[in-house]
Amino acid sequence: MNLIEEEISKSEAYILKPNCNCPDLVELSVDNVARVEAIICNDSRFVKISDKGNLNSSAFSIIEFKKAWESKDYNKCSNLIDQIVERIDSENGTHLNADGVGRKEITGRIKNLGMDRLIEELKNPEKNNYELITVIRKATHPKEKSNSGKKYRPRKNISFASKFCHYMCFYLFEGKAEQDNYSIYDSVVASALPKYQNFYKCDMALKKKDFNYVDYIRTIDGIIEKSGSNISRNGFDHLLWYYHNK
Repeated sequence: MNLIEEEISKSEAYILKPNCNCPDLVELSVDNVARVEAIICNDSRFVKISDKGNLNSSAFSIIEFKKAWESKDYNKCSNLIDQIVERIDSENGTHLNADGVGRKEITGRIKNLGMDRLIEELKNPEKNNYELITVIRKATHPKEKSNSGKKYRPRKNISFASKFCHYMCFYLFEGKAEQDNYSIYDSVVASALPKYQNFYKCDMALKKKDFNYVDYIRTIDGIIEKSGSNISRNGFDHLLWYYHNK
């Protein structure tokens, strides 16, 4: 065995383990999640946007928001919402401004809640049936045409809504149970989810046309519970996204 063969052989110990009863699925386990988290932590793009010391990252902006909220500087909190929305949108490619008004309109919706209610919706989402997701993902109201004559259509930004809520919780409630309050809606995970529903006999129906976030997150919770894996929603999101992103 030469050095290349030896290195390849040793790498097998770090490959994600597939589900032993269904090779198309990844095994839901803490060990597999840990492997994916290690990969993500060494990805330069993710390192940059998750760096709380990076002045241009959403992570930095959310930490600044947390400091302002704790000191009851609501004006600064409100100003930071503009920055957070812009950065999460840019970092995740959710294209809020594809309709010409998305960033401004959604930022306004979040601010209109008031900072105390925003924190409450993030901290206790089940109390109002994940109302914050509903507020953010409502269809936008673009003008029919831009100055250039381009036609715009209303957009429902569920991907951004879930990512805004997820990342706000991730940094606002670091080290607490509330850090894992929101699953990210991602097309890769969503397309793979029915396979796991079938395997784990999770009967929750997910409608493609009339998407319901509450059904989505409860489906994820049901799969995690039936798998007995004891992994987080965050770990589930990362694991399925990485394994099925082909």
